[in-house]
Amino acid sequence: MVRTTAEFDGSSWARHPSSPRYQDIRNYVTLYLIESSSGQQTMELFFNYTSRSGWLFVQSASINIDGETTRVPVGQWFRDNDTEIWEFASLRGDTAVALARRIAEADRAVVRFNGQQFYDDYVVSDADKRVMREMLAMWDVISSD
Repeated sequence: MVRTTAEFDGSSWARHPSSPRYQDIRNYVTLYLIESSSGQQTMELFFNYTSRSGWLFVQSASINIDGETTRVPVGQWFRDNDTEIWEFASLRGDTAVALARRIAEADRAVVRFNGQQFYDDYVVSDADKRVMREMLAMWDVISSD
């Protein structure tokens, strides 16, 4: 686990060492372990869209897991850029864990990032699914206490 701790309040977030370090690298779906300054822990399922050619202005996302499509239940999409563009959203708690389990165990999972005019699809890679399985295994151990 690669952990980052906030200097001001002591909260932290941790990622799998094989998950992307920077958001502008590629499209991905991953899990983070979030810990508040009081020690409360939760999992965050993170969806990231990246482009080198232009803004999609993601407004929503859907995911097709082994032929079953559902809306990704996130509230707000955020955007940033430097030489690349990235747009992202996340969800936390039991809903995040349940959806992550479905993605991690799927034969095929495809995220559709729905923009203002266009969409872009991302087939969740086997590597991303492996990262999620390993993060979920860690979560199962630490949350069973």
